[in-house]
This record gives sequence, C-alpha cells and structure tokens, in this order.
Amino acid sequence: MKSDKRLVILFNPRNIRGVGEDAAPPMGLVMAAINIYDEFDVVIIDQRIERAWKRRMASLLKKRPVVLAGNVGARCRGSGRG
Repeated sequence: MKSDKRLVILFNPRNIRGVGEDAAPPMGLVMAAINIYDEFDVVIIDQRIERAWKRRMASLLKKRPVVLAGNVGARCRGSGRG
C-alpha cells in the first residue's frame, strides 16, 4: 500500500560511543518521529547498526524527502560549578 504522506529521513551517524549491539537507540530521533508520524512517513537510519545504510539512504533520497535531519549527539558534561 502506497502512502500519500511526504517522506522525512532522520539519520543517526556513527560515533565513538556505542556501535553495533552496544548502541543505545537514538531516542532524540525517536521522539522527533513520534511527533510527526501522523503527517509524514518517517524513516530512521542508524549508521551505527545498519551495515547497508548507504544503499538504503540512496534509495530513500530518490523519493525526494522533504527533510533529511541528523542527530549530533550533544551531551552535557556537568554543571560548570567548582
């Protein structure tokens, strides 16, 4: 069944923390997807665990998504207090 919804691709890049089975789910992207899935077809590509992510991305880009967004993995390291 073909959807009339526009495509949104959310991309989680590989980083030095958590690769393969040790990778935690990209919860920021999951939360973003939850907020828009009624209006858009949402796909999350996780480079850390998907070996064929380039092929999948290329295939999805042919569908001309409205948004391609990535997760930068910002993290707080402390309060800054001495």
